[in-house]
Amino acid sequence: MENMENVGFLVEEYRAEFDGIGIEDTESLAQALQEVGDWTPNASEQLVALARNYGAFMLRNALAVAIALEIEDGDLGF
Repeated sequence: MENMENVGFLVEEYRAEFDGIGIEDTESLAQALQEVGDWTPNASEQLVALARNYGAFMLRNALAVAIALEIEDGDLGF
């Protein structure tokens, strides 16, 4: 789990990837993840849903907990 603490590069990558796509356009956001990030349709839809449903505050803390507990791949297997 080296360098897991630094996700700044991912933020910039996703900002560029989502440029021009509105937050309400979940299908286009998921499609962008599939095309550029090689995410599966199910995983990309789940990722967008997580972001929309929980937001940065909760997910930032969940990331910190996962890193602290050394959980790289969760139980769902994405």
